[in-house]
Amino acid sequence: MSENTTYTTDRIARIGGLDRFLKSRVSEKRYVHSQGVAATTARLLELYPSGDYPKTWKGIDAASFCGLSHDVAREMDDASILAYCHENSIGLTQQEIVSPVLVHGKVSADIVSRLFPGYPDSWKKAIEVHTTGCAGMDSLALALFVADFIE
Repeated sequence: MSENTTYTTDRIARIGGLDRFLKSRVSEKRYVHSQGVAATTARLLELYPSGDYPKTWKGIDAASFCGLSHDVAREMDDASILAYCHENSIGLTQQEIVSPVLVHGKVSADIVSRLFPGYPDSWKKAIEVHTTGCAGMDSLALALFVADFIE
């Protein structure tokens, strides 16, 4: 077991419900990817510390939560993503309608907000933009964006 896997496993123990949900929702390959993103996000935030986002919420750390959550909707097909957005009033740009895979971050953040109501808005934003990025990203969003690319 690598250092990153152990590190993430310890953090994941604090959010067992999210971990179980993720395992039930995505393929093994996506699950392992999400664990790696959580570990890499945590490592980046340790190397480049910042106080521009809440580091914990209800005993859960930001890197683990966002790393595990970022791809909850990644394996949904285009029609399912668009239907979810329509049913849950998630606004879409023309580009997102044409390429629904770009929206999986928004959908993932929304799904997770139903499981964990009230989690920090900055965490939600990080999950929403982890694929496309956006102007004004805080350090959590940047770390998640880079970690997803690395992993």
